[in-house]
Amino acid sequence: MESVIFTTPVIFMGFILALALMVTCFFKKMHWLVLAASMLIFIAAASYAALLGATLGEVGTVSMIFFLISAVTYIRRRDGK
Repeated sequence: MESVIFTTPVIFMGFILALALMVTCFFKKMHWLVLAASMLIFIAAASYAALLGATLGEVGTVSMIFFLISAVTYIRRRDGK
């Protein structure tokens, strides 16, 4: 069984771009629009992957990692660190 996420370059690059923006937002104080853009790119890539037939396990695993990092970033920004 082949992975849709790894075999389609557009989806893989979308996830990498969203994760890179999220990590950049985590380490540097950036505007909230960067965080929102990262989430929108991720949602678009996940939706496209689901339309191409990615399994729930694939999309769920990537989503768990992304939204965990997103929650840590949000809590860190809220506490003012």
